[in-house]
Amino acid sequence: MVRYCFLVAAANALGWLGAFFIAYGLIASTVGTEWLPLGERIAERLSSGLTVFGTGLTASSIYFFSSSARPPDRVSRLVNAPIVIGSCVIALLVLIWFQITPVTVNGFALLGIAGGIFRLSPGPEV
Repeated sequence: MVRYCFLVAAANALGWLGAFFIAYGLIASTVGTEWLPLGERIAERLSSGLTVFGTGLTASSIYFFSSSARPPDRVSRLVNAPIVIGSCVIALLVLIWFQITPVTVNGFALLGIAGGIFRLSPGPEV
């Protein structure tokens, strides 16, 4: 149960931070200015570090999780997935006219990693 709670907390944190980095990066790239030079450096380093951490956590899941993925829950199907898919479409449209920052790309990676962790993690009954 402790392992499950840690994984859910880590996946939620990665997902929310990913959404924040996407919003931050899209606003910064469309406005064409950095909010704070120090903040930009911190955001880029933090988003990159969390992407590497999440990738390692996802890769290590082969040692901790079952071999079958859980089916998506109702909230994921009706809320989370449509929001992520819509955000991807918007980001691709923005990419036509503007450059997308590495922070934004790392945000999308974090969302994907968080979703993968949720699907691979065992349920709370384990």
